[in-house]
Amino acid sequence: MQVNRTGIGLIAFFGLAGLAMVVVPLALGGISEVAGILASIGVIWVIVALGLIAWGRRQKRKGEHQDWVFRNGIRGTATILDASSHAELNEMPVMRLKLELDFPGQDRRGATSRETMPVFVANRMEAGLVLPAYVNPHDPGDFVLVW
Repeated sequence: MQVNRTGIGLIAFFGLAGLAMVVVPLALGGISEVAGILASIGVIWVIVALGLIAWGRRQKRKGEHQDWVFRNGIRGTATILDASSHAELNEMPVMRLKLELDFPGQDRRGATSRETMPVFVANRMEAGLVLPAYVNPHDPGDFVLVW
């Protein structure tokens, strides 16, 4: 996953505007209540920008890891035992899937997964559906569903 132009714009906006709110009042010699309030808001905005950077890096690492498992993992199947949606994120359902995993060389086992997916995919998720899945050869608890 990569941060798109909108994400870069948000990071730049919060970071630069936050720095400006901290630096400009102090550079103009304003040590007033207004300058203090602006500086406080500026610090918060800089923290938001740093948080967005950290979140983007985490998402990128997660995506790279899932790509690695997909390329190097052991292919198997995941049978959906139960699917339910308990929340939405950006108008996409967050699905809680109860699964039965079956990978060559491993015992069948149950697992759960929480996936955010488009509505048209979520509508397909029902008990009995068999999905391709890949498991990390070094960690049986680390798997990727292909939906």
